[in-house]
Amino acid sequence: MCHNRYFLLLILLIFSSFSTLSAPKVKQGKLIKTSTLFAQASKQSKAVMQLKIDESVVIHKRQRAWYQITTQEKPPHSGWVNMLNIRFVGVSKRQGELGVAALLSSISNDTRATSSTGIRGFDEKDLANAKANMQQVALLDTYVVTQDSAIKFAKQGGLATKKMSNEQVKK
Repeated sequence: MCHNRYFLLLILLIFSSFSTLSAPKVKQGKLIKTSTLFAQASKQSKAVMQLKIDESVVIHKRQRAWYQITTQEKPPHSGWVNMLNIRFVGVSKRQGELGVAALLSSISNDTRATSSTGIRGFDEKDLANAKANMQQVALLDTYVVTQDSAIKFAKQGGLATKKMSNEQVKK
């Protein structure tokens, strides 16, 4: 009898996990700057309207560097916004994800953050096709900051300066 209860509990857990995997996951967001709402996930697409800073939106899905959103005004407008213009609101940091749903989340098609690239807006294909531009790398060597210019910059920004030993700098 006891084994039947555990078996039934396991079956319920599995079915509830699959139902949460198939449910579309939407998130709340807020614009951090005035943004253009585009018809497609491209700056070359038709501009639908201008959205104001601090406007609340519902985020439906991500496509590379774009979020498909719906505004919360009446009537609502839908389209695509550059993902760097939106911050999530009211989202916990994936607390409570345990069990079968967490194990199977890698095969679901949801809107979790991309952990494979670590670079917002790039997918695995972009990174696989990337090639180093050695002229641009060499250009970095031409940008030199002198101690005097660094101190002047820090003072302009109201920052405090601190002398460091070579060992501290190397760390």
